[in-house]
Amino acid sequence: EYDDEEDFKQVEGDPGPCKKFRLLLALLLQSPLTRPFLQPHLFPSSPSLSEICPLLQARLLNLSGSVLFLLGHPLAAEQLFRRSCELDSQLQDSQVKLGALLVDLDQLDEAEEVLQEAGVLCTTSMAKASVQFHLAQLHLSRN
Repeated sequence: EYDDEEDFKQVEGDPGPCKKFRLLLALLLQSPLTRPFLQPHLFPSSPSLSEICPLLQARLLNLSGSVLFLLGHPLAAEQLFRRSCELDSQLQDSQVKLGALLVDLDQLDEAEEVLQEAGVLCTTSMAKASVQFHLAQLHLSRN
């Protein structure tokens, strides 16, 4: 069980992944089921965390943020979604999740901005519907 949100925070001045993300990555790389698939993509030349492909790191952060949210750590999830968006500004799923979480956290002005940006990125009707749903939630929260 994760009770210490400090473990999920980025270290100031350190652009690398947070402590829990490094542990998750290490666990995935130790598993005989996932290692053959991840190793060539994560570490093309040397086994260093700085070698992780930013696009893959963005997707792993997105998934980790979802898990943290479901475990009851919305502030930690927010940080991971933000970092995911920084690493891949085209990853609409992270944008939508961040916007929805900001609505839940009552940060409505920023949520609207994030969701509007996500709406521009959406390429499927399902993604657009998700953005519209969260924007409607936002407007209901303002009333």
